[in-house]
Amino acid sequence: MTVKVSSVSGFDVVRVLDGRASYIGFTVTKGESFKGSVPPRLAEDLASIVSKSKPVLILRKHSITDVIGVLEEASSFRVVEYRIPIPPQTASIMASRLAERGVRLAPLVVWDDGWRPANPCKYITFTRAIAGVEPEYVIVKPSSEAHGRPVIPGRELKALECVDQINLGDNGIARGNVCSMLESGVRMVDIEMGGQYGVTRRDVLDIIDAALNC
Repeated sequence: MTVKVSSVSGFDVVRVLDGRASYIGFTVTKGESFKGSVPPRLAEDLASIVSKSKPVLILRKHSITDVIGVLEEASSFRVVEYRIPIPPQTASIMASRLAERGVRLAPLVVWDDGWRPANPCKYITFTRAIAGVEPEYVIVKPSSEAHGRPVIPGRELKALECVDQINLGDNGIARGNVCSMLESGVRMVDIEMGGQYGVTRRDVLDIIDAALNC
């Protein structure tokens, strides 16, 4: 199983995670603050010490036209995760522009009693056809507007033909259940440090250790 850790904001944490997580994500937001977010230049500095994992630039609240500008300040990233749901056609155009810079897109799809804006597999199909590349992965997350701690039903994940290219985020992932995620066919999970459920560094390391032993 592949593990990505998101919203990493400290050099000490990067050093601990480098080589243990397959991806390390650095969140840059715009306007409102978000726990674990950093300015573009700091994201670049944090990514610069990653040698074994793959750094990911996570963008929140940025318009599509902002993306290239952020990459001017954080130019070493080769994966951009865009945390605003956009239609597959729009994602494909963005992927094409990013591909010109040697960067791959990871779009977001939200589960809210259905896939919003569209079935995750459509992003792979459209991006391949229009941009000539596939997304790095498609991240899927339950709607933040749902009550309680929502999860995406396993049967919905199993039904996806592209489930092996899905990154499962914010789905109640913990040390005790990470291996059961494999039953849906998912091969990648996303752990958000801090965030709504207060995941600590120790929690992250426990989940990674459990995932690598599934």
